[in-house]
Amino acid sequence: MNINRIVSSGFKILGRNRLRTFFMTLGIIVGTVALFLSMSFGEGSRREMMNSIDHMFSKSSIFLIPGGGGMMSGQQSSTDTKLTLATAEGLLENVSSLTLYDPMQVIPNIEATYQGKTVEIPVYGGTENAAVVWNRDVIKGEHLSRRDVTGSTRVVLLGTKTAEALFGQEDPIGKQIRLNNTPYEVKGILEIAGLDTVHGMDRDDEVLIPISTMTSRLTNIDYVRALKFLVESNADTEETLAAMTDFLRDYHGLTEDEPDDFTLITPVAVEAMIGTLNQTFSVFLPLIALIAMGVGGIVIAVLMLMNIKERSMEIGLRKALGARNKDVFVQFLIESGSIALVGAVTGLGFGFFMLQVFALHGKAMVAEPATIALSFGLPLTIGILAGILPANKAAKLDPIVTLQA
Repeated sequence: MNINRIVSSGFKILGRNRLRTFFMTLGIIVGTVALFLSMSFGEGSRREMMNSIDHMFSKSSIFLIPGGGGMMSGQQSSTDTKLTLATAEGLLENVSSLTLYDPMQVIPNIEATYQGKTVEIPVYGGTENAAVVWNRDVIKGEHLSRRDVTGSTRVVLLGTKTAEALFGQEDPIGKQIRLNNTPYEVKGILEIAGLDTVHGMDRDDEVLIPISTMTSRLTNIDYVRALKFLVESNADTEETLAAMTDFLRDYHGLTEDEPDDFTLITPVAVEAMIGTLNQTFSVFLPLIALIAMGVGGIVIAVLMLMNIKERSMEIGLRKALGARNKDVFVQFLIESGSIALVGAVTGLGFGFFMLQVFALHGKAMVAEPATIALSFGLPLTIGILAGILPANKAAKLDPIVTLQA
């Protein structure tokens, strides 16, 4: 059996039937691109989400939010169970393993203006503990102080993009901007935080003011959306949660028969929730891509089966000249494998091109070695498997019958 002659003959046949070859190759290309991009998108999204979670949740932190039923319940708390700074102070006094806290409170859109320039940005409220609790200091100027919080002063910390939008290259420290037409002095510029994929917000396009200033001058309400607590590194998390639960139930006057009207969230719980969400990226998206690739394999098998009838004279002549069944089988298998190889390489090339396009638009997509290997090996395998049935059928043709046809 002359492999070189078989390969050369196979490529000549594929070249003569260009349109049919194109459609067979296209099925593999589409499947390869879909699998490659879906897996890259899933890994990139997972990493972005985990980076946001790591930034928001340290290993020694606990979130307290109003409403019972857990993170995903969507249950709303009543006015009597809104969280306040007094709740946080009470927890610090009664749960010894808690060290610091900072609130989470935000006004989604407020107009910030400076010398005719206006931007709409979210405004967050925080305390002097914000730098430590959220692990985000300033790169210029000063952070909020205890005096700012107790005095409800009109000072503001700018995100880097907000500072650039309002001041350009001008130094903003000490200058005044207006939030809803009220003047605030720029005290500092916050460290770059990047995109918060969990909430879909750019954390560099925001401002931070004292929580007391927000509640007294902007919202006129004294409750907050959530409280983040830092826990001593050597503390037992379960004991801390139990102590916090006992205090909060007593603080809210709940009876034994009443459910919690609050939710405590730990990094472990968040990671479990994210793991559930990631199933969409790690299982279902690649599954759709595999279906597309399977369809490509079916297209190869069907078109090659149709091709056998047209090539029956060629197959019969080859057998009459001494070609064995195995030679014909290998030829058809090489043809299907060649189609799959070209489709896989072309699909990967297009996939890498699309990664660069997405990167230019700020979308993180990560192609791990396993993704590349699977996106190349799987379509190649499917293409070869798709050629087995046509190759076997071609190999079993009777040369006498085919030459008489």
